[in-house]
Amino acid sequence: MTEPSSSDTSNEPRVLSQHELNPAGRLYLYLSHVGGRAGNENMADCVASWVKVSVSDLPALYSTAQSIATLSVLASKSVTTNSQLPGAKAAAEELAKVDTALRWGAVLQGQVDAFRNQYDAGTLRVLEMWSETLNQSQGSSLASTQSGIEEVRIALADLAGVLRDDESIDERVRSALLKHVNLLTSSIDQFFVGGVDALLTELDRLLGLIVRDGSVRVEVGKKKRVREAVERVMVAVGLVANVISASHTAAIDIGGFLALESAPSSVVAPALQLDPTV
Repeated sequence: MTEPSSSDTSNEPRVLSQHELNPAGRLYLYLSHVGGRAGNENMADCVASWVKVSVSDLPALYSTAQSIATLSVLASKSVTTNSQLPGAKAAAEELAKVDTALRWGAVLQGQVDAFRNQYDAGTLRVLEMWSETLNQSQGSSLASTQSGIEEVRIALADLAGVLRDDESIDERVRSALLKHVNLLTSSIDQFFVGGVDALLTELDRLLGLIVRDGSVRVEVGKKKRVREAVERVMVAVGLVANVISASHTAAIDIGGFLALESAPSSVVAPALQLDPTV
């Protein structure tokens, strides 16, 4: 088992790690990063070096800190869901230590020494092994995930190109859709923190916009190239989720989105039914 190297502030792209395929692994990578920092370094600087941004970039720092703070919760859920796997009990015990260190605020406050004094080297070894166990149990594929992420990136670039090239698209609709394309692209760049769950969340938000906003729904429904480009993004994200864990397959409802083409241009809410006995 190889320890990850400490992050730096260079512009080199991150190489996908097997530990990025599950929350316990991402937590292991982050704690290993903390372990490689100077003991008197501020946690804010430590997080900034992890996400490769300036410490003055507060939106990026806070967003990353919130994601980091949820990792122990997600990892604990993986223990509960897979309690029959070897190492689950040990992982639960170590995650209790990490949870104390990761409580909201501690991620960005204080110094590195105070943060990592909440756990020890044994915690890292247990999380590393638990991450490997989860990947084996789920049948995760690092190579397929890497190529799948590139397909998502290509599909997003294609969707952005279609949106920008079609001058007949309503400007507000174009802007709203491009915003979500950018958020999805950002979730790829932040895969080392949020993993595929962040990607799925942003996809849900894109589809939610289309379903919820009548003008966006109508515009996408009548623009075949836009609709097909969105569908390609959905398929690409779905494939990435599937190679990480088969449990993610139900998260992508291709059939529901395809119904857009035959959907009515407006939706009228049903009348409120009152119970006369109340």
